[in-house]
Amino acid sequence: MLLRKVRECCDGPLLVIKGPEVAKLYPGTARRFSDVDLLSPQADQVQAELQGSGFTFSPTGDERPHHLHTLRWPTLALDLEVHRRVNWPIFLEPPATDAILAGAVPSQTGVEGVLAPNPIHHSLILAAHSWKARPLSSLRDLLDIALVSAEADRRDLDRTAAAWGIPRIWRATAAAIDATFFGARQGMAQRLIGRHLNDLREETTLESHATAWLSSFWSMSTSRALEVSAAVVYREVRRRPGETWQGKLGRSLGAFRGRSKPLSEYMETSWQPSDDE
Repeated sequence: MLLRKVRECCDGPLLVIKGPEVAKLYPGTARRFSDVDLLSPQADQVQAELQGSGFTFSPTGDERPHHLHTLRWPTLALDLEVHRRVNWPIFLEPPATDAILAGAVPSQTGVEGVLAPNPIHHSLILAAHSWKARPLSSLRDLLDIALVSAEADRRDLDRTAAAWGIPRIWRATAAAIDATFFGARQGMAQRLIGRHLNDLREETTLESHATAWLSSFWSMSTSRALEVSAAVVYREVRRRPGETWQGKLGRSLGAFRGRSKPLSEYMETSWQPSDDE
């Protein structure tokens, strides 16, 4: 209903990514989603036309570098994000929206006039998005990529990943898919930052730190990754503004004691934001 309403309100090409497009690959309503992401080479124009037709800013949404302010239709409790570009790991250049549009296919949602990235492009978009957010943190995200990439040739995926500048991200993701769902040997990335996937559990506090420290080595050059990793470690070991060394030591000891706790449990009971977080 939301996609049909959007199509009625604006002109120009629209590509639905993630959410409903991936959910169609699951049986029934097994795969839920909380918003709809649309990619357009005319994002600002689309946004203006939607607002002029009655869409308003969502009370729970925001604006990010890759998408405009989240919208909502008054009678539908589902957020809509119009993307200028796909969400991509830092320090890497995202693929051009026009290039994704050139290879687009009809959306599996069945809404006339709404397209979707082809399986090769969509697999890599999902992998890059996952790697930027929390690499190898969610079995559901990995299953999403596995289902979409099953419709693509692995050699074409490898070639496109290299052309888009994410060959290591894709190799690590593909290796995790093969190990988790098909019994292959785990790759280095999964052994270091994705061990929780096969155990069907949440990552621990220590594993979360390891992801923050090490994940950049699969998304950028080694020299840049060393800089990013060092910056992350420094941010984690430094004192917070106004914090005493005694307070810092107590916080560090608490993190050490909670290293084996599920991350959500540790965050709920121990984590307090600093002024700059």
